[in-house]
Amino acid sequence: GAKYHVAHGESNYAVLFGVLDRYMRAGDAGELKTLNVCMASILGCGEKDVYAELRELFAKILPPKRLREYGMTEADARAFADSVMLNQTRLMNNSFVPLSAEDVFEIYSRLL
Repeated sequence: GAKYHVAHGESNYAVLFGVLDRYMRAGDAGELKTLNVCMASILGCGEKDVYAELRELFAKILPPKRLREYGMTEADARAFADSVMLNQTRLMNNSFVPLSAEDVFEIYSRLL
């Protein structure tokens, strides 16, 4: 957020579904399964549709942007991924699944 002068909440929103998609590719077991069941109940949809429904709901509040719309480049995505691994250990230690720098780069790249 700081590099592109984007509010903290919006910058989190910009990557939220990329992170959730990555978590789902790792498997929807444990706490993620519990979250998906809860959200499906609230949203009135099946578990497999939770993130599509949630994206649609969020888009009504704030239309999503590609990271390139904020100014991010592929080189920035690589640098950000490396920086996350070095400087955001608290966040990475609390990740639902272990993520490598390459995983984080992939998340950013998919969102470009």
